Amino acid sequence: MERAGRLAEWQARFDRWHVPALVGLVSAALAVLVSHALAMREQNQFGLLVEAGARRVRSEIRAGLDSRMHAMSILAREWQDRLLPMRGDWESDVRLILSQSPGLQSIAWIEADGERSWEYPPETILPALDLEALRAEGTALRRPVVIGPVLPPGREPRLRILAPLVESGSPRGWLAAAYTSRALFADILVNADTTYAVDVAAGDVELYRAAAAGAADRIPHAATHTALALPGGLTIQIGVGPSDEMLTAADSYLPRATLAGGLVLSVLLFLALGLRNVASQRARALEVEIAGHAHAEAEIRRLNAELEQRVLERTAELSRSNDDLQRFASFLSHELRQPLGTQMICIDLLESTAADALDEAARQHMANIRASAVKMAELISAQIALSSSTNAIAARDRVELASVVRDAISDVSPDLDAVGAKVRVGALPVVHGDARQLYQLFRNLLENAIKYRRDDVTSEIAIDSRTASGSALPDGCEILVEDNGRGFAREDAERIFEPSQRLEANGADGQGLGLAICRTIVERHGGRLCAEGRPGEGATFRIALPRDRIYQ
Repeated sequence: MERAGRLAEWQARFDRWHVPALVGLVSAALAVLVSHALAMREQNQFGLLVEAGARRVRSEIRAGLDSRMHAMSILAREWQDRLLPMRGDWESDVRLILSQSPGLQSIAWIEADGERSWEYPPETILPALDLEALRAEGTALRRPVVIGPVLPPGREPRLRILAPLVESGSPRGWLAAAYTSRALFADILVNADTTYAVDVAAGDVELYRAAAAGAADRIPHAATHTALALPGGLTIQIGVGPSDEMLTAADSYLPRATLAGGLVLSVLLFLALGLRNVASQRARALEVEIAGHAHAEAEIRRLNAELEQRVLERTAELSRSNDDLQRFASFLSHELRQPLGTQMICIDLLESTAADALDEAARQHMANIRASAVKMAELISAQIALSSSTNAIAARDRVELASVVRDAISDVSPDLDAVGAKVRVGALPVVHGDARQLYQLFRNLLENAIKYRRDDVTSEIAIDSRTASGSALPDGCEILVEDNGRGFAREDAERIFEPSQRLEANGADGQGLGLAICRTIVERHGGRLCAEGRPGEGATFRIALPRDRIYQ
């Protein structure tokens, strides 16, 4: 029974669809046949049109070359009648002829032995005539001929037209004209039908080309090639094809439209009996799609609202950050420069009044004090410029952090020696950055570790690096600066980076700017600086730099 039911179902489907399928296939086959017949007819007509154009182009080229050979023959007879005029006369005539003949490069008189007796203007690139070949061919002894092509290094191909000057049945010499092939054929074809592309060659040498792209691919057999034998033994190949404009005009949509219409008709006939079921299925699918669109639109509106709120919050945060930076720069400018200036004045007064009373060691100490003050002034000026520009981005110079850290340790070595601190430096990367700012970063961190040391233990500072993992800067580098000092509470981890904020510490001096400057420098390098404190045990400062700041 189940098998009989399936057979009945398949039979019903066959009865419902076999007639539309048969009608659709027949309609599609007829559309293909009619479309192919129309395409072949149009292709044949287009091929005949191209062949007619090729014949016209070939005739233009033959007539143009014949007219120039005839002109050279007339000129040779005229010069023969004038008994080969003097140099001043023939140079004047040649200049006039050159100015009126596009492509003509020079005219020369060649003696019967093949040597050029004169030429204007001189063309040393043209070889001597092959008299044996001329005599073997024979035509050059009786009428003008075309020989070549000549391929000068780095220049266009040249064709030469020779007109013989005959006395008593023997050639006295030849009047030779040298043409650049492209300019010659361009002048010959200047009045030809511009809807065709022409390619003229002599063997493997291309003499002239005006290409029309895509002709061979779009319409088969559209290009026509023919050979033209010229007096003198030179045979040129002429290729004529339709231009892009002509191809576009000949590209009829009728065959494709016929095929498309027939296929659409066959599909419509095939689907006619099943249209009702398809329509009901489409209606149900449309209802589901509309519901999905409504849900998507609601989600988009919600996301847009969240995005606008985030933009507002980020804008407010940037505004607060800019205000903090401006206040920070103003504080540095007014509060730090004044005592440094006073110090410089005192140093000057001391040197001017007591220089003679100081021994060599004291004068060296004074020089060191002055150098330190000058360096501090430079660092303060650099930090003021850094803080005043809220959009500043650190330079991308090649910087070896190991060298920068060594310089920072060297500069704070008196303080390190005074407290007996030990510094251990591990392997540090080479980065893209600003060496002066990075020096200030590590010097401030070293000074911070010394300032907040513990008196009952030997101060130890470790500087090392590792690949950043599980952070907001994947594939970057993380540099750790650790100490065993007093540390700080977890809730103070962000407060220590605020300008003018400083944790209370006995004997600690300063204005609380060092860590604020450190964070600014790291952010200018596209990174992040955070701190972890362990009260009574020490602190760790993590400098995370992005991958593009690591020198590969």
